[in-house]
Amino acid sequence: MKEAVRSTIIAALVFMAIAPLAFGATTLSPEQIRTLTEEATIWGFPVVENYKLLSFAFGANEFNTFYHTTKLKSAKDREVVTPNNDTLYSAATLDLAAEPMVLHVPDMGDRYYTFQLVDMLTNNFGYVGTRATGNKDGWYAITGPGWKGKLPPKIRKAISCRSRFVLVLGRTAVSGEADLPNVVKVENQYELMPLSKLGGTPAPAPPATDLLPYKPEKAQTLDFFGYLNWLIQYHNFRSGDQALLRKFAHIGIIPGKAFDPAVLDEPTRKAMEEGLAAGLNKIKERSRALGRNVNGWDLAPIGVPYFGDDYLFRAAYAYKAIYVNSPEEAYYPIANNDGNGQPLDGAKYRYILRLTKENLPPAKYFWSITMYDAKDRMLVENPINRYSIGDRTSGLKYDGDGSLTIHLQHGSPGPDKKNNWLPAPNEPFYVVLRIYGPSEKVLNGQWMPPPLERVK
Repeated sequence: MKEAVRSTIIAALVFMAIAPLAFGATTLSPEQIRTLTEEATIWGFPVVENYKLLSFAFGANEFNTFYHTTKLKSAKDREVVTPNNDTLYSAATLDLAAEPMVLHVPDMGDRYYTFQLVDMLTNNFGYVGTRATGNKDGWYAITGPGWKGKLPPKIRKAISCRSRFVLVLGRTAVSGEADLPNVVKVENQYELMPLSKLGGTPAPAPPATDLLPYKPEKAQTLDFFGYLNWLIQYHNFRSGDQALLRKFAHIGIIPGKAFDPAVLDEPTRKAMEEGLAAGLNKIKERSRALGRNVNGWDLAPIGVPYFGDDYLFRAAYAYKAIYVNSPEEAYYPIANNDGNGQPLDGAKYRYILRLTKENLPPAKYFWSITMYDAKDRMLVENPINRYSIGDRTSGLKYDGDGSLTIHLQHGSPGPDKKNNWLPAPNEPFYVVLRIYGPSEKVLNGQWMPPPLERVK
């Protein structure tokens, strides 16, 4: 009995040492709390933003199952910021707690496709697709934290992840509306199955998990940290992140622990609210300049792993264009400004983008430019239902010398230019240039997109 009491006391003291805010026993100053909260907000923002999409699977308890889109994204689609309008999406949330999951893709012929594998921090930890693994029929195993076992010979490649929950985000190229039925047939051949099913062995039972309902409005308050605590218990962190977690424990950021803002004293709550707001503001500000600026375009830096320890960079991408591909898969210059450094605004100006024959985006597969409303980061509703324009756009008119002029404006540029019109909102906007399979010129910085020019 004495031993049991002693163990209980020790456990309580350990918990109090790492979670002082839960008991209002912190010795940190308000300024220290603000600073730590700001840092934790930036670090944790991608994790919570990622849950915005994953919560659909959590809410419906539909794990390890593909959801396929059967139409291209439009202004009516509001789930994910800065979506593309070039491909159909295939998405699944994997729960790897019990056993690995196996992804099977058919022979894809000459059609471009990619499956991006994203951990709970929004890092891309692996790829299956045209560039990464080729277009032949294949089986690929995705394994979770700590899994050790034997894979059957049928598996072409094993890809391990530090997260229990994984987003599989597939993109299959579509050549216009007429091609949609062909791509849907391909989607129906993609398969996800537990390793046990592939091997014909008994399936292990997954652990019981209490799911946390997601409410967007809560993610803008101190309840943000309740989501963060719940989510980070399901990721095996590297040493650098573990060191940060030891710091964040002083403000109650602890994997798996409930976080209740109501129990905080007034000075602590005020300091944390200020830190949260400061962190979110820094993320938004960084999202306006993701890399070096050339001709009004943000050119994100190249590197693997893409985000590394730059947590603000990772958070800014989660805010502006979550689930961005790694640069070698697709490169995304983003134009928030014109060539003179002025914000793009469809209510005030008209713009053109002149691409000479020599300066067309160097893409191994294809390229596109997509229009977004700057306020909500979504596709822009327009009278011709065109959300993107690129080298596969039907009816695109090139000049006699092989150059291309794209018109970006709110109203029609006229019948003779309509084929090359990308409609803009009657308000501020930004555009994303997507280069699928960027050439070495893009990746080494030799190729630069030309500026968007105001039309007088």
